[in-house]
Amino acid sequence: MKKKPKQIAAIIALVGIAVFLIAFVISAFTAGPGEAGNRFMSLLFCVIAIPLLAWLILFCIKHFRH
Repeated sequence: MKKKPKQIAAIIALVGIAVFLIAFVISAFTAGPGEAGNRFMSLLFCVIAIPLLAWLILFCIKHFRH
């Protein structure tokens, strides 16, 4: 079954978000008390940035092909 570029980008974005969430949970148990806020903000940034970057890549691919 051939996957479309949108499906591939969505799968990669979901895997990336899952990896960051797992890393956050693991680091929550190993972080010191002052580091939790910084790690949460970086996770929030990554969860927002990954889908935006996937959309930007798809947008560029679509417009450069036509």
